[in-house]
Amino acid sequence: MFEFSCVIENVRYYYGDKGFLWYDEKLKDWRTINGLGLLVRHCRGGSGKIEMADYSGKLLMIWDKYKQYKHHPEKKIWCALIAFEKRNNDDEVWGKVEWANIVRTVPNSCVLLRSEIQAV
Repeated sequence: MFEFSCVIENVRYYYGDKGFLWYDEKLKDWRTINGLGLLVRHCRGGSGKIEMADYSGKLLMIWDKYKQYKHHPEKKIWCALIAFEKRNNDDEVWGKVEWANIVRTVPNSCVLLRSEIQAV
């Protein structure tokens, strides 16, 4: 399985087999990010290729998801913007999906190789 991570405001965020995690520097351990269960389900079912980047202090994610529709295989390219909030004396991190949607539909033969995120 593919694993992806990104550093935002000195905190490493991760997505992999165990869902979304953040690295707690005090405990030197990975901890679960609360509030992102629905997004985890949306990220499954694709090629496993996910791009993550810091976008103005928030996590920007791009991934693909397969869709078989009336014998016309296609792939949906999804994008999500996630804000993080530390709670309970910085012992918990909660994620809030501010926006998520399909941004492009392409044939299944298309492959997400690499992305580049630039501020406009």
